[in-house]
Amino acid sequence: MAEKQGKGKGKKGRKIGRTKRKPCQQRYTQSRRWIQNKKRKAQKYANKFGITVRIKVEGEWVAVRPTP
Repeated sequence: MAEKQGKGKGKKGRKIGRTKRKPCQQRYTQSRRWIQNKKRKAQKYANKFGITVRIKVEGEWVAVRPTP
């Protein structure tokens, strides 16, 4: 007769809402992530229209030029 198979290496459920981020991750997200998003959006705009875009990053103006 066929034997009952045990649990194999199947998909495991994810821990949704039970994992806690480390404080260093939270600080990075609050302080730095928006700067990267701002640069990425400016680069996308510069490439789309072929113009130089100026953005302010940490009190200084930065020119973002379109990439060839």
